[in-house]
Amino acid sequence: MNECPNCERAAHEPLWPRYTASCTDCAIRELAQSPGYFLSMQVGRLHDSYTKSLKAIFGNVKADYIAGHDRVKRAAAQLTQPRLL
Repeated sequence: MNECPNCERAAHEPLWPRYTASCTDCAIRELAQSPGYFLSMQVGRLHDSYTKSLKAIFGNVKADYIAGHDRVKRAAAQLTQPRLL
């Protein structure tokens, strides 16, 4: 379980706007809301700027940054899930 206070808060408030610089899960949440991710989803391929961000977090090995992209997609899906108030 992630012990990051911003991730813990985001688990209950998906649009929580704060991130911890050293936290990979925060970086994933941030990428899920980034223009590069949005553009990639619009054009149906990984945009260069988004790929650069993925590589910065997950490394240059394609399998690793593609796995990271899958994590970003899951995080993005959490942002669109209906929540009970």
